[in-house]
Amino acid sequence: MGIHLLHGCAPTWVQHRQSFRNYVPENRLWTYLKSLEQKYVPWSKHGINHHVLTVDDSTQGAARACVLARELGHHVILFVNPLQIIRQVPYFFSLLDELLDQCANHTVTYGGIKYELYGLTVTRSLRRVLKADLLTISDEAALQRVRELAREFDAPDLNISHHAQTMSIDELREISSLGVEIANHGWSHLEISHLNHEQVAAHILDGQKWIQQEIGLPAEHYAVPFGTSFVSDAAQVLVRGITMLANSSLPQGELRPGQWNRFELTEELQKP
Repeated sequence: MGIHLLHGCAPTWVQHRQSFRNYVPENRLWTYLKSLEQKYVPWSKHGINHHVLTVDDSTQGAARACVLARELGHHVILFVNPLQIIRQVPYFFSLLDELLDQCANHTVTYGGIKYELYGLTVTRSLRRVLKADLLTISDEAALQRVRELAREFDAPDLNISHHAQTMSIDELREISSLGVEIANHGWSHLEISHLNHEQVAAHILDGQKWIQQEIGLPAEHYAVPFGTSFVSDAAQVLVRGITMLANSSLPQGELRPGQWNRFELTEELQKP
């Protein structure tokens, strides 16, 4: 069994813009899903010859990808973060991508280093540095810090593209009614390696509880935010189904009991 991952799609996709880096063109996703001889199916430890489709994050682009999958007869699992939906705030990394797009073809200074943002290599280098710093603080603090950086970089007016905007609870309920399986991405999009056991437990359990209350169905599976960190055995016990990672440096499949690494489809579907 292979578990595939997307972060969503956008109807008008612009190559080399940071705000589209984790999304695929909607028409290419439709063509891909239409072309498959075997439909994506629900996860099962016995489904050796079938594939599972997962989509991460509480964005409009993620919702649209799930709707396309259901329209074409595929099962799909959507991993959501309640905090972003409840507060109707964007992910800090979405705001960061918009900031970097606005700073294209400019020179900025961060941490005493000057970055000339005239190409993808330097832009993505700066993004990695900024993201590493932002991962050490809360979602709310990270959003605030990106807004401060926008003023420092002389790009104060940040507008989130529609595909990266956060879905509402009514929109989540609507796609659930279409047969999209709603699953747990944790209470918020935190890097769990920076949390202690009690914090990881709350992160998982609070997400499960909210989905049960608001959607009326149990959240069977959990996807690790940012995809690279394993959960402890004690935390894995809290997950009803399996934990899913997205670590391109590791092999696909079950790497630890109950913890599976997924294959990212995005780069393949972004190709012309």
